[in-house]
Amino acid sequence: MLKNLLFVTSYVKFYIIVPALILPPFAHRRITSAFAVSMPLG
Repeated sequence: MLKNLLFVTSYVKFYIIVPALILPPFAHRRITSAFAVSMPLG
């Protein structure tokens, strides 16, 4: 279960970081807030 949780966490980080690199700066505020919401989850 721990390995599965780690996989989900890494996937979420990947899902946040990649759009941050691709999308224009105006989207970064939304991405940052989404990251802040996901942080307590893991």
